[in-house]
Amino acid sequence: ASTNHDRGASGPRSKRVRAIQARNVPATVLICDDEKNIRRTLAMVLEGLGHRILEAGSGEEAIALLETEEVDLVMLDVRLPRMNGIEALQIIRSKPATASVPVIMISGHASLAEAVHSVQLGAADFLEKPLDRDRVLVSVGNALRSERLQREVNRLRAQVEDRFEMIGESA
Repeated sequence: ASTNHDRGASGPRSKRVRAIQARNVPATVLICDDEKNIRRTLAMVLEGLGHRILEAGSGEEAIALLETEEVDLVMLDVRLPRMNGIEALQIIRSKPATASVPVIMISGHASLAEAVHSVQLGAADFLEKPLDRDRVLVSVGNALRSERLQREVNRLRAQVEDRFEMIGESA
C-alpha cells in the first residue's frame, strides 16, 4: 500500500524529513535486532540515504562487531535473547573505544521505565515499534549530527589546549 509520503507528499513533516535527508552525511550504522525483518526494513531505509549497514541478531554479536568495525551509530533492540539491549548498552558505554558512539534503543515491548533507564545510561533516543520511517530518519539524523558536533568540539578543544601548551613552553 502506497502512502502520501511515498508519492511525494508536501506537508510540513515530509519537508522536514527531506531537509534532514539533504543534510545527511553517509555513516556506518550497526542495527542489532533479533527480528530479521526489522533489521532488513531499517537497512533498506538507511541504505537509501547512503549509509553503510552492519547487522547483528544478538547483543553479543553487536559487541563483537563494535570491536572490529568503526561504527558511527548503533540501533539496538531492548529485548534480545541472552544479553538484552540494556546490558549491551552498558557494555558499549563502558569501553573507551565505543563510549561516545550514539545508540538509539528500539523496542516493541519495553516499559516507560526501561526507556528512561536506557536514556539515563546514555542512549541518544528510544523508538517504539512499529517503527515510523519519518521518526527513524529524524532520530538517526539528530544522533549523527550530535555525535559529529561533539567530535568537532573535542578536536577544537585539543587544538586550543595545544596552543596554550606551546605558549606556556615559549614564555
